[in-house]
Amino acid sequence: MATVRTRARRIIRGDAPRVAIKGDLLAKPNYQFEKRQRDLAKKRKQEEKRLHKLAQKAAGAGRDEASSEQEDTSADGAEAASADEQPGDSQR
Repeated sequence: MATVRTRARRIIRGDAPRVAIKGDLLAKPNYQFEKRQRDLAKKRKQEEKRLHKLAQKAAGAGRDEASSEQEDTSADGAEAASADEQPGDSQR
């Protein structure tokens, strides 16, 4: 059986045996923690996506209001131009 010092040298050099030596325990992976972290990341990403969509919708609504105001002002200008023509036609 190898001593602690011999095992340490093997580990440092990379010559450690591939099988577990009695008494050496490896840490078991914590699958529940990993799954929880993945789920939290997924929820965080979904929330960011939802907020981004709301921001885009709000920005789109702001653009629609601005464009409808521009259309209203251009429509008023067209009505004024047609009103100017009508009195001119009636003077004949």
